[in-house]
Amino acid sequence: FRYKCEGRSAGSIPGEHSTDINRTFPSIQILNYFGKVKIRITLVTKNEPYRPHPHQLVGKDCENGYYEAEFGPERRVLSFQNLGIQCVKKRELKESIISRIAKKINPFNVSEEQLLTVEEYDLNVVRLCFQAFLSDEHGNCTQPISPVISNPIYDNRAPNSAELRICRVNKNCGTAKGGDEIFLLCDKVQKDDIEVR
Repeated sequence: FRYKCEGRSAGSIPGEHSTDINRTFPSIQILNYFGKVKIRITLVTKNEPYRPHPHQLVGKDCENGYYEAEFGPERRVLSFQNLGIQCVKKRELKESIISRIAKKINPFNVSEEQLLTVEEYDLNVVRLCFQAFLSDEHGNCTQPISPVISNPIYDNRAPNSAELRICRVNKNCGTAKGGDEIFLLCDKVQKDDIEVR
């Protein structure tokens, strides 16, 4: 999750099981079809109805905030290594959604009225929406099949969606009797959303 004004690339979205040692990326597999296919990847909201998200996908083969490319019958497993998420500012939300409407980027056919309710967009979480378009009788990839969505992708810099991380602990054990004082130093803690048991 990077803003355009940050001036650096958005980085690559890691795969669900990516580690520092074994990096993976979002991938799909095409089953029971052997022709040419067009893949479109867009960002959608976390909750149903899945609406086009105002943030944009950036990277290779991305234009106007979404990814689109055609693949021949020889490629059945597709991995997307160069996708990043570029954030839009709150004041640009409506403009971004209007752009999606104009380009007919609405994989779940949500009403325009719902799309323009900009207060309901959570800017700290998105999902990837994968759409495949199969070849028609003229060889053009125009026949859509049902979209598939990823698990939620959270902005780990946002305090309300970041995973709580303990930076430092003064000791990791205490007496069975209890009453020992232990200090935990954490980052990104919201004081109204913390409880110790």
